[in-house]
Amino acid sequence: MKCLQPSDLSAGSYWLYDEVYSTEAGFEFNVLFDSPLVEFTVIADNVIIEISS
Repeated sequence: MKCLQPSDLSAGSYWLYDEVYSTEAGFEFNVLFDSPLVEFTVIADNVIIEISS
C-alpha cells in the first residue's frame, strides 16, 4: 500500500459510495462515508476486491 487517507475514521459512519480507478502507479480506491462526510482513499500497486452479500 502506498497511501491511506485519512489515517483514521469515525466508528459508526455509513459507507455511502465507492469507486476504483486504474492509475499509472496502480490503483486508487475511494469510499465516501457519512457523519462526518469524508472521503477515504487507498492508493496501492495491486488490489483484490471481494464483494460479499
